[in-house]
Amino acid sequence: MKKLLALLLCCALLSLSVLAACAYRTPEGDGASTPSVNKNDAAEEASDLSPSRAASSDVSRAEAGVTDGGESAPGEAVPDTPEALLLSRLGPHDFDARTFRIYAIDEGGVYARAQFDAGETIPGTVSAAVAERNACIGELFNCELEMTYAEDCTTYFENVRAEMLAGIMESTILAAGASTRFIPLSLEQPKGLFEVKGEKLIERQIQQLKAAGIDDITVVLGYKKEMFFYLKEKYGVKFVINDAFNIKNNIESLYLARSELKNTYVCVSDSYFVENPFNRFEYQTFYAGLSVSEAVNELYVDTDSDGRIIRMAENRDAGRVLLGHSFWRKEFSDAFIALAEADREVGRYHACFWEWLVKDYLAQLPPMYYKEYTPGTIFEFDYFEELRQFDTQYLSHTHSGIIRNIKLVFRCDEEDIVDFRNVSEGMTNTSFIFKIDGVDYIYRHPGDGTDSIINRRNEKTSLIKAKQLGIDPTYIYADVNEGWKISRFVPQFREPDYGSFADSKKVLSVLRKLHASDVKVDYGMRPWEDALSMQKLLTGKDPNCFAPHEALKAKIGRLYQMTLGDGVEKCFCHGDTYRPNWMLLPDGDVILIDWEYAGFSDPGIDVGYYIVDAMYDFPDAERFIKEYLGSGYDASGRFHYMAYAAIIAYYWFVWALYRESCGADMGQSLENWRAMAEKYADYLLKE
Repeated sequence: MKKLLALLLCCALLSLSVLAACAYRTPEGDGASTPSVNKNDAAEEASDLSPSRAASSDVSRAEAGVTDGGESAPGEAVPDTPEALLLSRLGPHDFDARTFRIYAIDEGGVYARAQFDAGETIPGTVSAAVAERNACIGELFNCELEMTYAEDCTTYFENVRAEMLAGIMESTILAAGASTRFIPLSLEQPKGLFEVKGEKLIERQIQQLKAAGIDDITVVLGYKKEMFFYLKEKYGVKFVINDAFNIKNNIESLYLARSELKNTYVCVSDSYFVENPFNRFEYQTFYAGLSVSEAVNELYVDTDSDGRIIRMAENRDAGRVLLGHSFWRKEFSDAFIALAEADREVGRYHACFWEWLVKDYLAQLPPMYYKEYTPGTIFEFDYFEELRQFDTQYLSHTHSGIIRNIKLVFRCDEEDIVDFRNVSEGMTNTSFIFKIDGVDYIYRHPGDGTDSIINRRNEKTSLIKAKQLGIDPTYIYADVNEGWKISRFVPQFREPDYGSFADSKKVLSVLRKLHASDVKVDYGMRPWEDALSMQKLLTGKDPNCFAPHEALKAKIGRLYQMTLGDGVEKCFCHGDTYRPNWMLLPDGDVILIDWEYAGFSDPGIDVGYYIVDAMYDFPDAERFIKEYLGSGYDASGRFHYMAYAAIIAYYWFVWALYRESCGADMGQSLENWRAMAEKYADYLLKE
């Protein structure tokens, strides 16, 4: 045991290059033979070696007198000293995925090459120059080895083989994200399902894993998860569901898949590997990457002389970057999971890619090495324009309904639609900017679940009316069936400052113009009744979900009844007057956009919601109402508009509950609306 531990210690110090010091020769006449190795397989596998191995392996073989047949060339002597050859010719990982290649000194002083496949029977008795081998290793590492090759080296190889066979390889593919940078295509399907050069990205990756003998594959799903479900029947993959994909980054996906993280490839569903990068066995934790000569939006790395990653950093002009897949040995997986577990209460890394946790804990984690690939062999497409450059079919035929919509509205070709830019997701929809003939436009894509609460035909009528009034000149086209809209993009504007009464006056001037118009339509918001309808949608999913809010509902119901018959007449209203829907232009004009909730309604909706989103206290709210009503301000008007601040806050609170039941993240807004509904209801009901 002591001898074996000594050997293993040296093996660890040299990261397995101790294999180079073992002599292997099959005794003649004992019935054993060197297992055959397919030369084409060996050549293919050589591309997976470490950079130093790849650079030196062929030279080592030639200088050592090794032929492709695995025998030493007759009469070739050992170059200089064994130490020199080991240090200058052999890489730190002198083996590949399936075949060990061992360079060593035999009894005749000649370098020989031996190889055997991990799946073959390991030779039992081998002769060697024990003293020469031990002296070589001892001098290099200042340690003593007292062992016999036949006993200890064979035992070592048997242990390696047992470890490999016990550590069955797996893969976890991260496919939960919404890929918001890849608009517009990612609005229609997850990026992993994009077809590139005739193959779906995730299917190509699964096929490559299976070709390498990796059959235990887990896919972490989130965004549009149902679109991936066919993979289970087609490929036998397993699923882990990340329902928090829209509020946490892929570190959450890995944590949820923690039971699958052992000796595991960690991949992302949108990588495209020109050649299969996967192997049946891997021997160290690594992250793939390549060298770049320009600044890219990836993590750069520094390594030590053995290729271990010692630093990760952003924002460099050139260097080695991480890209593609990584492989985690079990000890690395366990350490990562422990760190992720410890962070769950704090949440420092909730919004981070998993690499950032590794970046911050490189010194504490087991070693992760850098495995460099040739540029042009690994691709990740972060933006639509990058995919168009790689696969030219996307210039003329994207298979995208969104691109088709734009093409039909502008009567242009697909290649004329360029320069896609994401816009921060709104509370109801997602939008992006695009360019045609040098002019920017904005495309509004409807959010999930909005078809149940928004009438798109009514919205289109309101958009046309608002354009005729000059309040929203940006409108170009809206589809009443699918809910998408195209508008002119306004590049220079600012939103109103809730703390500026001068801005409040500008906003109120537009609201008075809107409410005084003679526009009459047969639809409109009824915030109390509409909130009751959304409550039914909620309780249809979970009968008990609304129980905590019944007391607030009762207060709002009382206030609503108190506003009926007080003389305030309905008019054409916007319905969603919070700050992001206002544009204050440099020339002094004011634009009000997004008319999904517009209609013939109580004007208290528009006045009250501005108060709610500003979270005005009562004196500021009264000042705002007084400015709106002007000479018509009185106690009855004050109560009506203050009451509608509570009513509309309650409406948006229930709306937010419904949207979250559809998978949206409403963040702090939900609590703000609840708090404002409570605050104004309690204040008015005590008067």
